[in-house]
Amino acid sequence: MIDKLRLLNPFKPIIAADDAGAAARAGAVGAFLTVVSSLYGGVRLYLHRDQLLAIARQSASAPGQDPEVTRQTAAMMEGLVTYTPLVATVIMVLLYLVFGAIQWRRRTAMIPLIMFLFSAYGVVVGLLGFLNPQTQIQSEAFGISIWERGVSWIFAVIVMALFWAGFRGGNRLKKIGAAPDISTF
Repeated sequence: MIDKLRLLNPFKPIIAADDAGAAARAGAVGAFLTVVSSLYGGVRLYLHRDQLLAIARQSASAPGQDPEVTRQTAAMMEGLVTYTPLVATVIMVLLYLVFGAIQWRRRTAMIPLIMFLFSAYGVVVGLLGFLNPQTQIQSEAFGISIWERGVSWIFAVIVMALFWAGFRGGNRLKKIGAAPDISTF
């Protein structure tokens, strides 16, 4: 197993078909790890929905706004703030499970590339959020500590390395003709 870690090195060429297959499956492992991370985040949001709702209500009440409009907006937010993150988490978990299963079986280059790009986008947005003082205040309101954010960043980098290895492996399999035909799935 430890010798397979070398496949995560983006500067080391993948030559053998067995190595390419293992690297392509690393993309599936990245998808399954993303499922675990998404479940953790979804449960965390659901357990802290009261704090999330308080932040949403605070942002809905603008100075000089009609109190009736503020009350209606706050009432509408309750269902959205409570259930939207839950539904979004379920959808993302199902998508990553399906993509992970397809990647494990078919070892393509496209699925890990798409997941890598989504992960890279998430890291960039997270970095911009980290630089925003308002986001830091909201993180503290949720009880998200700096070490938890650090672990999340480390996890994101590991998953991105797995997705990139999956892309490289799937691409190599395609070039040497050892990749299964995805049209037969």
